[in-house]
Amino acid sequence: MPVVALKLSSREIARQAIRDRIQQVAEMLFAEHGYRDTTVGAIATGVGISERTFFRYFATKDDLLFWSFAADTQWVIDTIDAHPVSDDTWDTLHAVVQAALGRLNEEAQRRAALFQRIAAESPHVSAAYLTHLQAFQRRIAEALWLRSRSNLGSEASDRITEGRPGGSDERIVLYAVVSSVFAAISEVTSLSSDRTAAEQQRLIHATLTAMRPSHAGTRAGTIGDRDAH
Repeated sequence: MPVVALKLSSREIARQAIRDRIQQVAEMLFAEHGYRDTTVGAIATGVGISERTFFRYFATKDDLLFWSFAADTQWVIDTIDAHPVSDDTWDTLHAVVQAALGRLNEEAQRRAALFQRIAAESPHVSAAYLTHLQAFQRRIAEALWLRSRSNLGSEASDRITEGRPGGSDERIVLYAVVSSVFAAISEVTSLSSDRTAAEQQRLIHATLTAMRPSHAGTRAGTIGDRDAH
């Protein structure tokens, strides 16, 4: 299904600009003073708005930190939906990762390094990150599953409810594979934090190529179709 670009109103564009500015100032203050010692008041002052206005955009300081998860998740889902249904599930996942890597630049690396530092210094942020990451991965796995089963009717209802076990063997395998892919990406980026964005992209591509299932690319379907039985 093709992605349809939605035209934003001038009001929505203005709100996005303010939200982006709040994030920009917050990241600067987090880098200079640390996440724990940066208050909402300091962020609001840096932007030139009141704390009340800040809370119109973000419910909490933590919400600001994790706001990009929602936008990133939707971008990945849209990218999956735009991919040819006839393609193998692994090839689709690999293509989506490659598309995401195309957005990786030095600025993205800087933000990722800052986030990792905040998570290391703040246990509650680290715990919240794991929760957001799990939800992110399950949304992606869900989109891949429904895409692979789009022509199989009732099988599309085989869902793993958030936080609960269940589902067919194939679906469980797919969820596990998606998690392993993101774990591998995280490990590569962590071990290559001193490399350029281009070098990290090359390493991630090489890692996913090494992880590629032996039967991937042979037909459209779920990764676990042949191995789960």
